[in-house]
Amino acid sequence: MPFYQFPSEIVYWTRVEEHESIKSKILQKIEDIQTTEKLENPFDCTMTTNFGMRADVSGIHNFLDEECIQKMFVKPFREFLKDTNVFQIRPKSYEMYEYWFNKYEKGDFQELHTHSMDEDPDNSPTLSGVYILKSGDEPNSTSFEINNEQGIPFHPTKKNVVFDTSNIDDITEGIFMIFSSTLSHKVKPIKTGGRVTIAFNVACKYE
Repeated sequence: MPFYQFPSEIVYWTRVEEHESIKSKILQKIEDIQTTEKLENPFDCTMTTNFGMRADVSGIHNFLDEECIQKMFVKPFREFLKDTNVFQIRPKSYEMYEYWFNKYEKGDFQELHTHSMDEDPDNSPTLSGVYILKSGDEPNSTSFEINNEQGIPFHPTKKNVVFDTSNIDDITEGIFMIFSSTLSHKVKPIKTGGRVTIAFNVACKYE
């Protein structure tokens, strides 16, 4: 029988104002974490992360103060709501309820994954994001895709659908990206090293 299929995913990006001041502040805090804490990578990839240690070990893992959160998340998220019309029911509130850093040296990568599963049923992410804190002149390495094996319900694909951000000239250091938590994404092997990102999940509540 015939059918009509609607699109269902989004990737949005915008540039963060005052990026350089945010960058210098956060990079120092990340260096402090690496110096004082034993970090273990829980993923099937090679890179340094404090994922899974944000709420325990010490308060040092809560490395974003309110000023940084306002500048690198709240203001860009408001732009996202203004620029797009992805919610038929607008969220009455939203919260970046968890975040962590990922640091990549030459050859490091992140495997294909989603953020759609969460151990806390009260905070299942609606949206997820990445703030590119440091990348130098290297094109961004994040690639999004939907395929038959890791598609979402009611969105089967006959071939891979890929959005490779390295082909987008303005997705560079200082960019805030937000996307559907169900959307598979990965980080391709880094060519020059020194890439640092802040990844996060957003919980929305609706009317």
